[in-house]
Order: sequence, then C-alpha cells, then structure tokens
Amino acid sequence: MTSDHFPIEACINFDYSVIPKTQPKKLNYKKANWLLFREILKGQNSGLNSASFDELNEEITQKLISAAHKSIPYQTNRIFKTSLPPNIVKLMKKRLPSLVNFSKKLLILNNDLINPQKYREIIDYNLEFFNKENQCKFDEPVSTKEITSAIKRLKEEASSGPDQIHNL
Repeated sequence: MTSDHFPIEACINFDYSVIPKTQPKKLNYKKANWLLFREILKGQNSGLNSASFDELNEEITQKLISAAHKSIPYQTNRIFKTSLPPNIVKLMKKRLPSLVNFSKKLLILNNDLINPQKYREIIDYNLEFFNKENQCKFDEPVSTKEITSAIKRLKEEASSGPDQIHNL
C-alpha cells in the first residue's frame, strides 16, 4: 500500500506558563521635560567617585535611568488606534458628536419627567392592556429608541389641553 498521507504528531503541555499580558512601558520622548532632565543630572553629577570603569559606567547608567523616569512620561498604550484603517477612524470621529448629542437628549428627556410615579402607572396600565390583548408577557428587550418614542407618545397624550400644559 502506498499512501501520501503523513501522520501528524502533537504534544500537549499541561505545565503552567506565564504569558505577559502587558507590553513593556515605553518612554514618550516627544513630551519629555528636558530642562528637568538636565537639572536632575546636574544635581547628581557631584557624586561620581568609583574605582573601576565598570562601576563608574553602572553608576552613570543608573543616574540616567532615574532622571529619565522623573522627567520623561510613559507612552499611553492605545491598542486599536494603529490597527484601524484611517477611513474607519474618520467615521468614528464623525459619529462621536451625534452619539454625544443623543446621550444629552436622553438626559434631558429623563430630567423632563415631572412625575415619574404617574408615568410608571401609565406604563403599567399599558403593559396590562398589552398582556390581555396579546396573551403573552412583555419579556423581550426594548431598545432605547422604542423607550423614547413611548415616552414622547405618553407626553403627547398627557398634554391634551389647548395650551399644551401637562394634565397629569
């Protein structure tokens, strides 16, 4: 029998291995405070008294690192910013103001409720009527668009007077 099939061998390792979840922090040299960096190095410059070249090198390196940590901020890790195409980033920037406006309108709508208990009674009454008519329970999730339209409809029904003052 001749076959071109080659068996695949796999080995599963059940040992615990630590996977680093965060990337190492990088310094943001564009936002560095170089004047502070120089001042820190000038203040630390007086104590360079080492016998060997390696010790002197290690001491200077440690002083540079400590001055950098004090005067240079870290870069923020933005995971998805570089991976998204520019047209999607532009679209997100366009949509953000409309999302902010929607949330402001929703807050205004919630603040406009004069008597929340009365609105709750009206909603409960409508739910009972709906349950009787359709012989089912109203357990499905409701979108915010449906909620806002229901509140608008209730406000219009409540303001039946000629001067559009709520009669609740």
